[in-house]
Amino acid sequence: MTLAWRGIAILSTDVKKVLAGELEEIGRSRSSLSAEKEANRALQRMEDYDLARPYDGENIELNRSPLLELAASDRFKTIYGLDSGSSRPQRFSNGLIFCINQAKAVVDGGKKLKIKGYPLEAYSTLLLLTYDEREELSAKREAKGLCELWRVHLSHGIFERRPERAISSFSRCGSEGRHALKTWDRLKGSSDRSEKGEIFFLDGGIYPIGLYYYLTEEGSWNWDVELESWGAGMEMLESFLQLVGRALQDNLPLIGVNKTPETRYLIRQLRRIDRYWHNDRQIISCALGSTTRKELGYTDWILQRRYPRRGVAERSSFNLFDELPFGLEGSREDYLVSYFFVYDPRVQSALKIETPFGILKRRDPEDFQRQILGEIARGKGVPNAIRRADGKARISREERRGLLRQVGLAPDFRYNVSRGEPL
Repeated sequence: MTLAWRGIAILSTDVKKVLAGELEEIGRSRSSLSAEKEANRALQRMEDYDLARPYDGENIELNRSPLLELAASDRFKTIYGLDSGSSRPQRFSNGLIFCINQAKAVVDGGKKLKIKGYPLEAYSTLLLLTYDEREELSAKREAKGLCELWRVHLSHGIFERRPERAISSFSRCGSEGRHALKTWDRLKGSSDRSEKGEIFFLDGGIYPIGLYYYLTEEGSWNWDVELESWGAGMEMLESFLQLVGRALQDNLPLIGVNKTPETRYLIRQLRRIDRYWHNDRQIISCALGSTTRKELGYTDWILQRRYPRRGVAERSSFNLFDELPFGLEGSREDYLVSYFFVYDPRVQSALKIETPFGILKRRDPEDFQRQILGEIARGKGVPNAIRRADGKARISREERRGLLRQVGLAPDFRYNVSRGEPL
């Protein structure tokens, strides 16, 4: 079995023959279909269901532009990127779970920026989240040099089921949201930030939409969750709305780069006979599949007006931001998510590029999109600022093992770890 885990072939000759025949038949039965044409046709026949619609137009338009042409487009003068690295939730034999998440920000584009004598990337926000029933909810923050530590303990009174998923989501949400706000304030107080032409990239979406569902009636049917009594958790969730509020106030583009979007907002609007794909990323990747390696393929801007209700009639939707228990400065419409998909053949996948609607509507949509595409073209799959921030924030496998040892408790390893599965 160890040989199988490490990728050494152990299938018998008979098994290979059986599978070869079956797999070839699957391919033959579908070879007459053009998946790309089907995807394009399906997108043009989307039904009028008020979830996500093109910002300017009736149908979703698919476009392609040469990489070199995009890479030569006007650059933003100053480019910031923020990402986080995680230890992933780690279990111990006594039932304790912990997760560490480190958030870092960088400045890209050849600009040197120091805050109080230190480069921007020297600052970090560290969230250490533990989970078990032995202690009550608690949270405290303290500055330790250039690092701010947020120590949070979570108990079963908040999440009764699937705690690891919640722990992973909240540790990322807490460190990135907090560090983004701190970074924004540091930059605003810096004389280096006087020039215009700035952009701020976040790795991931601009909101933790999945976690926001917990705060609505939609979250209660599927989860035993009591979030509003958990002050630290509410602060984490509100931080992204505060960040968008500051971006709107300063009119500084805040861009989320979601590398693994799994939403189904477009899929839900397809006719049932057209639903061959599992999520929006997949159908967009398919529709732009003939894009050459010398091009980027992309949609036009899409506005997410409403969100699907869960566990009820498929066509039922609601305004998520109306149900959140947070005050928003300015128009609620400005907080809506506007986005486009970009397909990069160099990574063979589609990214989802998000920005608050209030930022988009103050700009020429085509020019703004082209500038963002230029940053992606100059990078590979993601803007260079995101790639640099990822490298600074990442927690390696060896470091995860070292962190486990430092706790001094017996780890609760799964069987597959003994076969070489990474922690």
